[in-house]
Amino acid sequence: MSMYPQVQERVQHEIADVIGSGRRIEFKDKSRLTYTEATVLEVMRMTTIAPFALPKLTVKDTTLKGYDIDKETVVFFNLHSISYDKEFWGDPQTFRPERLIDANNKLNLEKCNRILPFGLGRRRCVGEFLARMEQFLLFANVIRRCRFSKPAGESYDMEPDPGLVYSPKAFCVVVEERQ
Repeated sequence: MSMYPQVQERVQHEIADVIGSGRRIEFKDKSRLTYTEATVLEVMRMTTIAPFALPKLTVKDTTLKGYDIDKETVVFFNLHSISYDKEFWGDPQTFRPERLIDANNKLNLEKCNRILPFGLGRRRCVGEFLARMEQFLLFANVIRRCRFSKPAGESYDMEPDPGLVYSPKAFCVVVEERQ
C-alpha cells in the first residue's frame, strides 16, 4: 500500500463508508467491501508466491490445444503466466484493483477466478478458505487503523527473487497509526 497511496486511501474510505469506526471488520462484511476485496485479490495476482502448482500426472493420452500429452506425463501449471497473461489482463504489470470490479460494483468472477495463488483442481490447497478469510480480515482491519508510506529516498523493486517459491526483495516502509 505504500507504493499505491491512492489505492490505500480508497480502501480506507470504503471501509469508513461501509463499516464506520464503531466495530471490528468481520468476515460477513467482505461482500460489502468490494474495492477492499479487489485490492486483496490484485495483490495476490501480482505477487504470485508459488509460480507453479504442484505437479500433476496425466491419467490418459490427451491432446491439449494441438499438443499430444502421453499418459503418465508430469504436467506443471504455470500460475505466474496466468496472472501475467497480457491477452487476458491487458496491462498485467499495472496494479489496478478496479480491473476486478464490474459496472454494478460487484467482483467480476471471470477475472477473479483467474487468480490462482492456491492452485487449482481437486488438489488445490486445502487451507484456501481459511487463508482467504484470514488474509481479508488482517488486511482490512490493519489498513483501517494504519497508514503505510515509503520512507524518503526509498525505492521498491517489485520483481521477486526467483526460486521454487518467490520471495520479495528487502524494503523499508513507514507504518503510522491513523487517527
